Order: sequence, then structure tokens, then C-alpha cells
Amino acid sequence: MTETYHGACYCGAVTLRVTGSAVAEGFCHCNSCKAWSAAPMIPYMLFPQSAVEIAGGAEHLKIFDKSGNGGRAHCSLCGGGVFARIDAAGLTDVFAPVLTDYPFTPKGHVNYAERMMDVKDGLPKFADFPESFGGTGQMIEE
Repeated sequence: MTETYHGACYCGAVTLRVTGSAVAEGFCHCNSCKAWSAAPMIPYMLFPQSAVEIAGGAEHLKIFDKSGNGGRAHCSLCGGGVFARIDAAGLTDVFAPVLTDYPFTPKGHVNYAERMMDVKDGLPKFADFPESFGGTGQMIEE
């Protein structure tokens, strides 16, 4: 049986329903994620786009697409980030804190070469992305 998970923006106006397991989970340190979130890194969970459904409040969802590859979605009422679409890969990046009932289990760090701070957690640190996600696969030692 496929699991279903639920989440919402900061004020709860935009709600999500996600089915199945993430294809990747971890922390992103890229400059775009840092600028958008105003945080030193962002926890991500990548799901197939078909697994992510807006359950409520779609009228409050606003998408900013800086790169032309899908865009980052936030609630127009509270400004809370909800997800980012990665259209070229057919994925949706649901920000881990949004799905409060999902068992987030990070597998590594991506874009670690752009980090603001060192993280000593024993997880793999990719300079950009793993080769399987189009990166160099180059690792950075902890």
C-alpha cells in the first residue's frame, strides 16, 4: 500500500497531499536556495510531479520561475515556501518541513561547494550533484 503524506504552508491556507516515497532527500546549499529561503541550506525531498497534489488553497499559491524550469511556490497570504517544480526532471521538490508526517531521512548534501557553513553529520557532501542527477559526482570531505 502506498503511503500518503500531508503538509501545508506556514498559515495552513495551502495544503498538499503527497503519495509514495521521495526519490532523493537531503540538504541543498546552492546560492539560489539560500537566497530564496534566507537560510544557510534548505532540506529537500524530491518526488515525481505526479505524486504531489495541491489539496487546498490553490488560489493562494504563487509561483516564481527565475530559471524557466518550473519555479518555486509559496503562499500569497503568509509567504511560506511550499515546493519547487523541476520540470526538466519531472520532479517536485517538497521542502521537508512542509510535510510534517513524512519520515525525512536525508541521504547527503548537494551543492556543498557553495556552503555558508560546514556541517559535520557524516553524510556525503557533493560539490554539485551526484552523477545520477547530472552533476560531476565530486565529493568534498567533511
